Amino acid sequence: MAEKKGNSKIVWIILFSIITVILCYLFVVVYFYFISPYNISLKIGFWPFVSDEAIGEMYADATVQINYEATDENFEQVSVSVVGVNVKKDGYILAPLSEFSDYSELTQITIFTNSGTAYNGELLYSDKNYNIAVFKCLNIDGSDKKIRIPYVKIGDKSDYSAYDDVILISSTSGSKAVISGAIEDADYVECVPKLVDGVEVYDYTVSYGFIVSTGDNYSFAGGAVFDTKGKLLGFCFGELLETNLLPGEYFIQPAYGAKYFLEDIVDAQEDGEVYQNDLLSAVCGFDNYEATFMVDHEQGETGSKTFYFDRAWNPASTAIEEFSLSGGPGFYLFKEFDFEGNVIPANSIIQGVKIGNESKVDVDWRVDLIDALYSAESGDRVLLTYTEEGASSVKTLSFTV
Repeated sequence: MAEKKGNSKIVWIILFSIITVILCYLFVVVYFYFISPYNISLKIGFWPFVSDEAIGEMYADATVQINYEATDENFEQVSVSVVGVNVKKDGYILAPLSEFSDYSELTQITIFTNSGTAYNGELLYSDKNYNIAVFKCLNIDGSDKKIRIPYVKIGDKSDYSAYDDVILISSTSGSKAVISGAIEDADYVECVPKLVDGVEVYDYTVSYGFIVSTGDNYSFAGGAVFDTKGKLLGFCFGELLETNLLPGEYFIQPAYGAKYFLEDIVDAQEDGEVYQNDLLSAVCGFDNYEATFMVDHEQGETGSKTFYFDRAWNPASTAIEEFSLSGGPGFYLFKEFDFEGNVIPANSIIQGVKIGNESKVDVDWRVDLIDALYSAESGDRVLLTYTEEGASSVKTLSFTV
């Protein structure tokens, strides 16, 4: 009798477990398709058995095409299309800033979704350091109806490594090409050469990124790159670097930097304000073109040098040439750093940064400095170490954000 009761108890436990699993599954289905049907990252994260092809189709739904009119250097009107990705449920789009930087004014910005819905677009913020532009979707009729576009999360700096599988989506002729690939090099540095009046200069340089290979598939025209776990990794420079890479290889600049300022942009937008980061503006000099020269890591050398050119492509100082040949790492200041009266002279080299109680960061790469400064919050103490032009002694500047 006791044995029968024991068996009956086991049966009930098994039935209860099966019913629990079914209910959990139904809850997930109801949540995704009725409560939060637009969160692509959650869908992929909770149901990891989806094929790469199906994941690519979901990513395509979060990918948009940004069409705009602009005035080129010859003062002529041109029409341009750029791929972007929705990263917030209210229609906040990330796109590669380099696709917009050649034009003095953007007009008639229209954002088209994969389903064919059109929205007006507003450029909210441009960040040269991460090559990111942030747009907001607005209803064409001017109403405050909710924006209904699938969205994905932005990946972290640690979310990509060599040999990881990726999915690439480019927007061409109104259709989206979904291509599979893999990361070849997860810590790659490259410059983008450009001829200006017959002289090779360096335009819109990146100092940190990774290389993706699509194998024998050479049809990728530049666009967004995702992992297979529900996150946006970055954007491709498209044809800008194809002469420096093998066929089927593409240079990707990570999008993780947008996580530093996106929420602040959203808060400012909701309050009817314009987001601005005075600390980063003091360091970066957004009104100037940046050029970064690196030594060859494959030859066993280390270090990088970052500095600025003016709009006429003239170096700001002969000290720039000396610095570019010195082999020393650091961030070269084209303009003086001036944050609320705290000044570092122009042509100085920032070599280290410390935020609050965090450990000091050596500025070997530009991204080291930018990552640290973007992480500084109101009330944090910032310590910068630097050397002035022609000096060998290290100085410090300390201030509170």
